[in-house]
Amino acid sequence: MQPTRRMIMASGPAAFLAPSAFAQNRAARSPGVASAGVFTAVTVNGQVVQGLLDSGATEHAMDAGLARTLGIRATGRRVNTLGIGGVSRGFYSDLVDLLIGGRMFARSTVAILDLSDLSNRLGQPVQMLLGRPLFNAMTVEMDFRLRTARLWERLRFTEPTDATAVKLSGIMGLMTAPVTLPGGVVYAAVDTGTMPGLVVSPRGAERLGLLKDESKVSTTLLGGVAGVSEGRITSAASLKLADKTFEDVPVRISPRPVGPEAVLGLELLSRFHLHLDLGYQRMWMRADGPQLPFQHDLLGLFGDPTPQGLKVTHVARGSPAEKAGLMAGDLIVRINGRPSVGVDVSIVNAEPGFPMTFILADGARRMASLARYY
Repeated sequence: MQPTRRMIMASGPAAFLAPSAFAQNRAARSPGVASAGVFTAVTVNGQVVQGLLDSGATEHAMDAGLARTLGIRATGRRVNTLGIGGVSRGFYSDLVDLLIGGRMFARSTVAILDLSDLSNRLGQPVQMLLGRPLFNAMTVEMDFRLRTARLWERLRFTEPTDATAVKLSGIMGLMTAPVTLPGGVVYAAVDTGTMPGLVVSPRGAERLGLLKDESKVSTTLLGGVAGVSEGRITSAASLKLADKTFEDVPVRISPRPVGPEAVLGLELLSRFHLHLDLGYQRMWMRADGPQLPFQHDLLGLFGDPTPQGLKVTHVARGSPAEKAGLMAGDLIVRINGRPSVGVDVSIVNAEPGFPMTFILADGARRMASLARYY
């Protein structure tokens, strides 16, 4: 999963202080809007907890705090998890019994990692990540509008007739789907634990021509279990996935290689009702509800909330925030006349040209006008 730190968002149809740098709005469960993912119940040694369905995780993972609570010991075997934000280090567990969707995964090992920062940035507790062992063994049905899942034993599963079948390709141990952009086709790892719709490796971005017009490329923050790092962001005029073509789609470029060449995440996947059978390398996708336009940030300001105000952590290159003179390290205490901590979405509308006024802790005033900058 790759949500980021807080950011002041200015994106239609609403602008707000969001828990993620990726476009969302107040109707986060509406069709066409990126979802925070889907959780399902998992019984660990007889104790029921909630696990995030994460098709991009090569194995199951458990929060270190939960492991302590359940008395699950770590072994001396280390595990390193490589993500966009860097490397997260932990240990494998002793053998545990997992009951998921009526199937027993007896004598399993899980990676014990600190998922607290991920929980904070997602805005809800992440006790476990349920990864590829589940998706390889069962067909996983995911309804993002209701944020519910159904797990099917293969012998009881009937292929949906109202969905488009997508043949997946195994590359570098990951299941990838073809995504068509104006510059060509990229095979992207299907990752239900990643928030942005499409994250492309630097080499893939060069091959697809995503970086050829620097005036349409800006910076952003990308991260996950292993932390946060600076990436780039641009927009693709069109993107085809399964039988659906989308227009004006945000595309993030990772600072380091991801997946085989790209990662396909929730901002796109949540627009479909999904059936995933990674063990047999197949997926079914049915467009789910009216497709809303993708949201694009109009401000370019990332920050972390503190008791004193909003501490700026990143200002996007070429953005209205940068043009206003805001910089990383600034402490914003008021936004459009209101305290920056807990600012309400109603103070901003997302129309280009809307004025924003920021008051810093030292009394300095910065003024910005919302606009597209990538």
